[in-house]
Amino acid sequence: MPKRSKTISALRAVTRFYASIETTRNTVPPKRRHIKPPKAQGIHARMYRMEVKHGKKGQAGQHKRYQDREEHYAYIAREGRFEERGDLELSESGNMPEWAANDPTVFWDMADRYERANGRTYTEIVFSLPRELSAEQRVELAREFVQNVLGERHAYSWAIHAPLASDGLEQPHVHLMFSERVNDGIERDPEKFFSRYNAANPDQGGAGKDRYFNTKAFVREVREEWAITANHFMSRHGIEARIDHRSYKTLGIELEPTRKVGIAKYAGERVAMAETLAQNRAIAKRNGDRLLLNPAIGVHALSTLNSIFSRHDVEQFVFRNTDSADQYQQVLARMLNSKELLALAAPGKEGEWFTSAELRAVETRLVSRAERMAGIEVDPVAAATADQVRDARNLKPTQLSAFELLVGNRQLGVVNGAAGTGKSYVMGAAREAFEGEGFRVLGAALQGKTAEDMQRDAGISSRTLASFLTAIEKGRLTLDPQTVVFIDEAGMVGSRQLEKMLGHAETNGARVRLVGDAWQLHAVEAGDAFRAVSKAAGNAGALAGLTDIVRQKDDWQREASLALSKHDVSTALNAYIMHGSVFLPESLAAASDGLVAFALEARDAHPEDSQLLIAHTNAQRAGLNTAMRAALSARGELGADQPVSLVAEVDGERSVTVVPFAVGERVVFGRNDYGLDVRNGTLGVIEGIASRQLDGATLPEPGSLLSVRLDSGKHIVVDTGRYADLDYGYALTIHKSQGVTVDRAYLLATSSMDAELSYVGMTRHKKGLVIASGKDVFPDAKSLVRSLGKPVEKAFSAAHDVRPVIRDNPEYTHRQTFAKRREIAFEAAAERRRDRSPTGLRAELGATLAKVSAKDGPILASEQARIRQLTTALRRRDQVQPGVSYDGRAWDALVALSGETRARELVDAATARRERETAARYRAVERPLSIAGEFEQRLSKRAEAREAAIAVPAAPVEIGPPRLPAAQRDQFSLSVNRYVDSWNDLKRIQRSGIASPPKWTNELTENGRRLDAMWPRSHVHLLRAIESDRDTQRALALPSGKPRAEAMITGIERAAQREHERQHGRATDEQQHGLEREGRKPYQSMTPAERVARRDEFMTNVEQQAQSTDERDRLLREQGRGIDRGKKGYGRGD
Repeated sequence: MPKRSKTISALRAVTRFYASIETTRNTVPPKRRHIKPPKAQGIHARMYRMEVKHGKKGQAGQHKRYQDREEHYAYIAREGRFEERGDLELSESGNMPEWAANDPTVFWDMADRYERANGRTYTEIVFSLPRELSAEQRVELAREFVQNVLGERHAYSWAIHAPLASDGLEQPHVHLMFSERVNDGIERDPEKFFSRYNAANPDQGGAGKDRYFNTKAFVREVREEWAITANHFMSRHGIEARIDHRSYKTLGIELEPTRKVGIAKYAGERVAMAETLAQNRAIAKRNGDRLLLNPAIGVHALSTLNSIFSRHDVEQFVFRNTDSADQYQQVLARMLNSKELLALAAPGKEGEWFTSAELRAVETRLVSRAERMAGIEVDPVAAATADQVRDARNLKPTQLSAFELLVGNRQLGVVNGAAGTGKSYVMGAAREAFEGEGFRVLGAALQGKTAEDMQRDAGISSRTLASFLTAIEKGRLTLDPQTVVFIDEAGMVGSRQLEKMLGHAETNGARVRLVGDAWQLHAVEAGDAFRAVSKAAGNAGALAGLTDIVRQKDDWQREASLALSKHDVSTALNAYIMHGSVFLPESLAAASDGLVAFALEARDAHPEDSQLLIAHTNAQRAGLNTAMRAALSARGELGADQPVSLVAEVDGERSVTVVPFAVGERVVFGRNDYGLDVRNGTLGVIEGIASRQLDGATLPEPGSLLSVRLDSGKHIVVDTGRYADLDYGYALTIHKSQGVTVDRAYLLATSSMDAELSYVGMTRHKKGLVIASGKDVFPDAKSLVRSLGKPVEKAFSAAHDVRPVIRDNPEYTHRQTFAKRREIAFEAAAERRRDRSPTGLRAELGATLAKVSAKDGPILASEQARIRQLTTALRRRDQVQPGVSYDGRAWDALVALSGETRARELVDAATARRERETAARYRAVERPLSIAGEFEQRLSKRAEAREAAIAVPAAPVEIGPPRLPAAQRDQFSLSVNRYVDSWNDLKRIQRSGIASPPKWTNELTENGRRLDAMWPRSHVHLLRAIESDRDTQRALALPSGKPRAEAMITGIERAAQREHERQHGRATDEQQHGLEREGRKPYQSMTPAERVARRDEFMTNVEQQAQSTDERDRLLREQGRGIDRGKKGYGRGD
């Protein structure tokens, strides 16, 4: 390369480097800072898109430049005509070797130059970002996902692009490219880095490659990893949107997935692009046609993962599955008018919320069925048998109560037990008692590993719940009154599965025993079923709680686990911090290495103890597995690596993955196989590896025979040509570890964890727990405690009331335009004015009126004023005439802004105010009017009578509600925070179905008294604000502190003001009417019919008075004077 070209390239590299630093510092370019993301409104699946691609030699450098939008068309079309798109938001790189640390482009150029001819220079993952995220949140989520997938081991570059989509909004997505070569810290020059790996002498060869990235298993796991990472991220940031990585086919949704139109389509073959776009439009149109015929398909799709969903979710779903604007409007109207769609009253949530009629019916049946079964009495286990089993076991007090419930006389029994309270021990005792009476005891669990643990620990023959239900439906398994079904970890079971299970049991008279923890991980499917069933069983007296922690050996660990069972993560973590069990090095990678070192140290000191490494994500689990395996191999505890071919068949296609295993390797099974007697999550150790042979001859098909000793002690032989779901088993994810008990556990904590995940991860051990994370994730222990204690809840549609959908709402049906409605109203008003106006009557009769004498002048002027007064009164009557049509949009907007309770209060207050004003106007002209005659007697009293008729009693002086003294505001803030903490704790316990401890109830009452002592009735006003004030309800979720206290004080002030206005309004009505002196019923206490009757009576009197006035005009004119003449005319004709 000429010297000048090298200089220009170097300057460009330096410019890119400093530009990347500046971009990273600002996070978002200034031109994009003004963009405000759409507001999330629902807890439902957003568009999911992920692709995994591999780059060939010669493409890496160009692809990096494509990410940076420097030579986009050169990468795609190999021509220079591609126009700059300008949609790059941010580009970052990491884990680079020292020689590429300042310019990541150098790394990808060297990969193109030195990688083997048939080698892969990079693997690319492209995934969409939810639109609900702000620009800063996009960057944060992208960084978190990259860290979860790659950690500190692989060089990577990623970029966020945000082009415009077909709907005119942004389409943010990430391109992540990374090297399969492991950056192991050994210094190598570029040529050596990309050379062949030397396993015997790593420092003499190139960097090793992780072959797992070439497998289909990686594609499946990284798709799931992205869904988990994104959903937890949005949950932490209060965004209720969710994504789902599963296909329509897996979810049972009868729609076609569209094909992705990639960047290559835009820059490459135009024909292919047009064909793909045409196919997608055709698929969208077919989906729209299906939804038009059967909108229940869409409602079912929206309710697959969550019980409730928002209107925004409906609109997004319809938009993705329609082709044109007309079809969109038609399908949206069909779905909104579908009988399958139910509108819900969801206090505390903005906008419209819905559920499906099918899921609502399922959850309603589930609760009703649970109430019935919990109340049905059956023959209990004989007292002698129960006593014999009880005496043979050392049961704690709460365990004894749970045992008595399980063997008692209820068809349904529920045990809600904290982690480590001995649920399996109690189930084993109940199983022994039932079998002693001749019952058949069966077990089921959502996960195969949980079913296996129940079978091992409690002695109950168990299988997965899906397999259990399938066997019943296909007639392979029958239930009867002599059958008892135990369901372990019932909190992870969704509404549909649990309702189906209880339905089979109730029909056949079988007994069901649900055992779980309402505070651990919720169901993946729709519905918080276990919590709802626990509440129903508690109302029927069929609920028992286990609170005596027996898993942990030390008292302080048991107290910490008890705190975790209440989601008091702060207390539990502080206890482990005080005992030196929390490790915070500089980085998450160092934390991972530290956990492995701790595990090896404990392995040497206590070789008989079982151990488990725990992480949240699959990528973190894989990193721990790799680190632990490398350490054991270096210590000589594993045999030589042997390549094992794992043969899998996916959608009819055969896939072979070669993974190194060794004798002594700890493995985990990832799929249920009843022939091998293994479940998803079963652990074992490889004791031998052999090739597949038949009659002494090695078979040509790929695969190996693994001799595995399971943790249960059973020996099996696994043919990897038929069973491919094997992985290293030194570490498990938190989800898979639920229900597992080991002697020592090691938890890698990350920001994606919440209170539920922390509860599960921190309660798997008996003897010891080490928690580690990095300061690059949590700068200090305080941030660690705050992040791991984030609350999380799952919705249940049956917990919300159904509100009627206003079908005459203009949004749902055809409506008249505003102009048309005003035209009709205007014509009607003009007609009423012509018919009822006294002035109009006077004009028509003017020609027939006679003249009057001059002495009648004052009386005539007075009567003219009276006519004008009557005209005004009639006009006002027309304005307040009832018959205003219902405007659904106004009501919906008011509910969305203020909540339904507050909205009704506002409407009632406005109605009462209008009625008071109307009554006051009527009283101004309500007194009787006399007919013409005796003018001389009335003249002296005219002015006084008119003033008395028009006058309205003055309203009392308003005195506002009592205010909080400024000097006591700080002390009151502390007290109100204590009250809200007590209120939250009590509500959390009540939602779980456990009886409220008297101590907590008394504490809440005492805190309320303290509030009233400083600010009278503030306790009552706070409760009203919590019940009906939307801002106060939102503030309940804030942590204890000044912002929450100020929000609560504001809510108290609003509630006090509303109470004052209601009381003041009643007093004003009584003062204004003053009807008690006349023996008449006050207007506000009348029924609607009585009010209408009184108004009709009054208007009849007004009409009669108008006619009498016209008659008076006629008489006066007959005397020779026109009523409209000026004062000069009053002397004429004398």
